[in-house]
Amino acid sequence: MAQEGKTQRYTHQLILSVKDEWLTPEAYNRALAAGGPFFTEWRLMAHTDTSYSHAHVIALGDKQIRFKSESFRDWWLTVRQALETERGGLAQRTAVPEHALSQELVPAAAAERSLSLQPDLEAAQPQQEAEAAWGMEWE
Repeated sequence: MAQEGKTQRYTHQLILSVKDEWLTPEAYNRALAAGGPFFTEWRLMAHTDTSYSHAHVIALGDKQIRFKSESFRDWWLTVRQALETERGGLAQRTAVPEHALSQELVPAAAAERSLSLQPDLEAAQPQQEAEAAWGMEWE
């Protein structure tokens, strides 16, 4: 990246973020690519170390960019829309229909719980026998 930065006239730093979802680096890259060839190339580092998923971007280019320019605004709105699409797509892919919860996940959770309790019940058996020998009731 250092060598590539030396061959470009301009280096720009950006931060991309979305609320309520954790996007992958690939999702951030797709969103940046949706903006078209505004930057010659970029590198990004996605983070999940704050309340919101975000990515730090170093973008390289041959032209100076004015953040108040119409071309940047158009690029940014396209990237922002792509981020929202990525965010919405993630929510759809991870959503579980309510009927699936009652039909699949709950029985699986109950079975898992009963299996996890089995060692406790087996370990309690000698305790029950010892207490019964002393005349103590086991509930």
